[in-house]
Amino acid sequence: MTRSKPPAHRHDAAQFALRVGVGLLLGGASWVVLAQGTGSRTLTITPSAQVTETLTDNLRLQDSNKLTDAVTQLTASLRVDSRSGRLQGSLDYALSGFAYARGNGASSIQNNLKGQFRAEVVDNWFTIDGSAQIGQQAISAFGVQSMDRGLPNANQSEVRTFQITPAVNGKLGAMADYQASLTQAMTRTDANNERGNVDTTTASVAVSSPKGTVLGWQAGYTRSRTDYVANRATDSDTATLGLSYAVLSDLMLKGNVGRESNNYSTLDMKAYSNWGAGADWAPSSNLRVSGQLDHRFFGNGHRLSVDYRLPRSSLRLSSSRDVTNPNAQSVLGAFATAYDLFYSQFAGMAPDPVKRDELVRSYLNFYGISPSAQVATGFLPSAATLQRRTELSYAMQGVRSNLVLTLSNLVSSRLDILGSGVDDLSSANLVRQRNISLTLGHRLTPNTGLSLELLRNNTSGDTAAQATSLKSMRLSLTTTLGQRSTATLSARHVIFDSLTQPYTENALVASFGLQF
Repeated sequence: MTRSKPPAHRHDAAQFALRVGVGLLLGGASWVVLAQGTGSRTLTITPSAQVTETLTDNLRLQDSNKLTDAVTQLTASLRVDSRSGRLQGSLDYALSGFAYARGNGASSIQNNLKGQFRAEVVDNWFTIDGSAQIGQQAISAFGVQSMDRGLPNANQSEVRTFQITPAVNGKLGAMADYQASLTQAMTRTDANNERGNVDTTTASVAVSSPKGTVLGWQAGYTRSRTDYVANRATDSDTATLGLSYAVLSDLMLKGNVGRESNNYSTLDMKAYSNWGAGADWAPSSNLRVSGQLDHRFFGNGHRLSVDYRLPRSSLRLSSSRDVTNPNAQSVLGAFATAYDLFYSQFAGMAPDPVKRDELVRSYLNFYGISPSAQVATGFLPSAATLQRRTELSYAMQGVRSNLVLTLSNLVSSRLDILGSGVDDLSSANLVRQRNISLTLGHRLTPNTGLSLELLRNNTSGDTAAQATSLKSMRLSLTTTLGQRSTATLSARHVIFDSLTQPYTENALVASFGLQF
């Protein structure tokens, strides 16, 4: 039975983790401020502000009774980076306010946050990892989709995800390495019926042979509880034994057997046998291939990744079929935001996470692309979900021009067939999402850039009423006015096809940003 208001004690652990995670994030930011005052060069604090004016011909995103309005967006941002010492990580927060000139929409405030840190409490033994993310997300993949989070949309919700993981790792003499961790995560949304709200607790312990051995072994045990607030809780236990063999210096073969128990499709725990095999191949620094096939309780699962990197281009292919992480900011499409998209695409050209982050932010800033711009549809789940995901991307950087192309296909189905939680998979057996994104950029001058973004998202379910298509085109001109300021002028055209609420929208957008 669906629970409208769960007992308070069910969330004590999650609330405790939230307090600890937020406290550590704030404490980390305070520590960075204090450390920066001592003259450390690996710590940076970057405040910024931006004003954006949008003139749209369809504020309410509907074909009938279109309304033209001007939307003013004021955004204040703060970015904190720590790259040395016991506490390392980044915190990127933006607070945006929206006002409507003709009063056709209610003024609102939105939060956007990306934060992650690692605290080394005891050298080479005890660490604490944490992350926090806040952003806007589509509630239903079958509902109205938009390219502008400032336009009023009942199918949009703020999603807040927090996670904290204390872990210990070390050596058992010269014979083995060990690792143990406990992860507490929670997701909260503003959607009705507490849709998408979930708490997870995962404990794991593993013992393995020392790294670098030709014939390696590993034994591990993981226990996880997933508790959707509007649904029942499900549990999963997995024990695994694995072997690996370094056939060559660049080729590793792997195999594993194990036992898995869960109650996704039964009221009581049910045990299943699992086994798998895989290989890692890295013949050069430019090519890496990794693959794994597994027989699991849901059938055959797999993970495949291919990365091919050249000095100015990269090609990436990834494919998987597995149970989704319920706290990965809901069940998303291929990428949630523009930052996520480009961060993935530039992995080949900048493998180091810090340098890649700098490259992505510089790219987005130069071409006037908002890091929080939503580029993929998704939905908020209320039960355990199985997802098959395939992504292909290509990125190229020329002397003055660049190109980023992404294609993805996702198929989601429900694992918890006994749960009563309401989401897209309670009205459809499968949710299919196909995304194509193309971004072209060209430097007109050292300080001015022109970009063209083309996007198409197709979603389908079991019926014709569940089929939607979002197509958008955006042309932007961005120029650097000074050492710390940029201005962008862009035009967009959006077509949303749906049996229930189709629309077309055109808009002119002007923005001015300043770093302090």
